[in-house]
Amino acid sequence: MSVDGFTFDLQRFDGDDNWSDYAATSFSSQNGTTITINSAEELALLAKNVNSGNNYKGWTITLGANIDLSGHNWTPIGKNDDNPFAGTFDGNNSADYKISNLTVNSGNYVGLFGYNGGTVQNVTLENVNITGSSLIGGIVGFNEGTVSGCTVSGNVTGTGSGDVQVGGIVGRNYNGTVSGNTAIVTISGGKYAGGLVGFNNDKVSGNKFYSNTKYAVERDDSNNGVTNNTRYYSLTVLEGVTFTVTDGDTITYGTNTYYASGTTFTLKPTGELKEGYAFSTGNPFTITENTTVTCIPDPANHYVFGTEGNYTLATAENVAENNYPELKQVYALTLQGVTASGDICVTVDGKTYATGEVTLTVKTGYTYSGSTTLTSRKTRPSARHSTRRIITSSARKATTRSPRRTTSRRIIIPN
Repeated sequence: MSVDGFTFDLQRFDGDDNWSDYAATSFSSQNGTTITINSAEELALLAKNVNSGNNYKGWTITLGANIDLSGHNWTPIGKNDDNPFAGTFDGNNSADYKISNLTVNSGNYVGLFGYNGGTVQNVTLENVNITGSSLIGGIVGFNEGTVSGCTVSGNVTGTGSGDVQVGGIVGRNYNGTVSGNTAIVTISGGKYAGGLVGFNNDKVSGNKFYSNTKYAVERDDSNNGVTNNTRYYSLTVLEGVTFTVTDGDTITYGTNTYYASGTTFTLKPTGELKEGYAFSTGNPFTITENTTVTCIPDPANHYVFGTEGNYTLATAENVAENNYPELKQVYALTLQGVTASGDICVTVDGKTYATGEVTLTVKTGYTYSGSTTLTSRKTRPSARHSTRRIITSSARKATTRSPRRTTSRRIIIPN
C-alpha cells in the first residue's frame, strides 16, 4: 500500500495471526487423489480446504518434507463434526519427516487435527504447544477414525471448565482406534486428562507414553478396549556413574531415553566410588517412577566431613552441596548426663558421633554409673565395639561423690 509516496507493509496485529492466512493457493504435488505436502503453506491449505467442507474422503495425503509451523497460530484440520477430515494422512516418519513447533490456542476440537473421521498415521510432532477449551489432543482433538504410529512431544493444555478432555495423542476417542503411538508430553488442566487419551469409548491399545499424568486413559467407557499401553519413566544419574539395562523396555526420543516400569538396572561408577558412599537406590534396582540416582553416605554407617574442629555429620543433601567430599566414619555415642569432646566429635539433634580419642565429662560431684561397656574405671572399651552407651542420672540415680573424684575420662573409639 502506498500513501503520499510512502510504502507500507500491512500486517495483522489483532493477536489472531493464523496459518490459514498464509495458505498456499494450490498443492505443488498432486496426482489424482494423492497429494504430497511439501511446505507449511500447503499444510495450511489442507486445513483451509477441510474446514471449508472438503473432507478428502478416499484421498491420501503424504508429508514430503519437514514442516516448521513456528511463527503463526495453527488452525486444526477438521474444525468440527460438520467439517471432519475423512481421508488418509500419512506423516511419512519412516523417512524422518516431522512437523515441529505447532502452536494452537483455540476453542474445542484442538490438535494438529480437530476432528478426524479418517486415518492419521505415522506423524511425528515435535515441540507442540497446544491449548484449547476441550477435546484437546496432541494429534487429534476428537477421533472417530484411526490414529496409529504417531509420536508427539510437548505440552497439551485444557483451559475450559466442566468435562474437559485432554490427551497426549487424542482428547476424546469415540468409536475410533488409537494404537501404536508414543506420547512424551506434559498435560495440564482437564477433568479427564490422560497421557494418551482423556476420554475413551472404543480401542486404545499398544501405545507408549511418558507424562506427568498417571494413567494412559483417564476415563474409559469401553468394554475392555484399553489394553497393553505402557507408561515410561526418566532416569537421571550423577556424573561419573554408568548403568546397564539388564531387563526391560526403553524408548528414545531425541537425546532422551525413557524406561518402562519394571526395567532393571545395574549401576557402576566410571571410577572408584569414594569410601563411605553408596548409590541412593539399590544396586541393581528396578524403576517404578521417575528416578534420580545420586551418591549418598552409606546408610549402614555414620560419616562426617570437614576439617579438624569443624566437622559436619554427612547427609545426602549436604554432601551433594559440597561436591561429595571425602568422608570419615564415626560411631554413635549414646550419652545421658555426659558430654563428649574430641578432634572428631559431632553432636546433632542431641546425638553424638565420634571416632578416635574422645574425652567424656560429667558434672562436678558426679561419677559414672551403670555403664554397659566400661566395666571398671581402669578398663578401656574393646576395639570391637562401635557404639558406646554410658548411662548416668537420667537412667539411674547417680551417686553423689566427693568433688575429689575424677570427672572426666578419655576413651578410644577405633578408627
